Amino acid sequence: MRNGLKVGLTAFFLLVTGYYLYPSIQNYFIKENMEEMSAQERAEYKRENFERIQNVEERSLKLGLDLLGGMHVTMEVQTDRLIQELATNTDSTFNSVLNAAQQRSASGGGSLIEAFVAEFEQRDPNARLSRYFRSNAENLTRRSTNEKVVEYLNKQADDATERAIDIIRDRVNRYGVTEPSIQRQGDRRIVVELPGVDDEERVRELLKNTARLEFRLTANSQKLKSSLQSIIQYYEGADSLNAPDTTAPADTSATPGQETDPLVSGTQQQQQQQGGGRQQDTSFDVGEVLGQGGGGG
Repeated sequence: MRNGLKVGLTAFFLLVTGYYLYPSIQNYFIKENMEEMSAQERAEYKRENFERIQNVEERSLKLGLDLLGGMHVTMEVQTDRLIQELATNTDSTFNSVLNAAQQRSASGGGSLIEAFVAEFEQRDPNARLSRYFRSNAENLTRRSTNEKVVEYLNKQADDATERAIDIIRDRVNRYGVTEPSIQRQGDRRIVVELPGVDDEERVRELLKNTARLEFRLTANSQKLKSSLQSIIQYYEGADSLNAPDTTAPADTSATPGQETDPLVSGTQQQQQQQGGGRQQDTSFDVGEVLGQGGGGG
């Protein structure tokens, strides 16, 4: 009886193990088969069996770095550059404090922001960090306390770290790594584990590329629309002042067949009055021509 129970349990666990291992075995033989194909045959095979291959890969066991190999990368947000870019005003004192804070932080003096504030207050306990940092969105003004500025800097650094994680995850997903691990370590570090990666140089370049998002304040849409309307009305008014007066009575003294353009009409009348005599000079001042109108002298 006991032997039968042991055999039954053993058989049960073997069946369960085989059930979970079967997709991985399938995936192994599919990849082995595809490696023997030419590039054209492989592309055709993937197209015809796309759903099956995808289903097998999803159900396969995911091996970690210890079994499958791959890359382990530790990245860190550049807080010093973030502080420089957040500063609305800098001077030699600011740069000197930031350099000293970098050295203090590197030697185990806490985070860079903490070291920056400590170094700044050590040099001048009564000075305010708000002389360098302003933000309308965060209500950070000239009168803001150092604690308010520190809170602002930490918040911006946290947001920058989260954005970096999102960017890294998006890049890794586009690369097609199976089951990547992207985790935050401490305040500013990001640990990336990529199982099965064989092109380490390409992934390294992919992760190193700088990603920058810049946000700029734009004009209020209602004020912008109102300003554009005022500009349009101004130029429409200027055009109406420069337009010819179409309400003035037309000059009807010209004989039929004559040109109504005063420049041309004045020239033609001069020639007609001279008859068959010698050619007269028909180049005269525009004011004189316009003064003659269309009538004869």
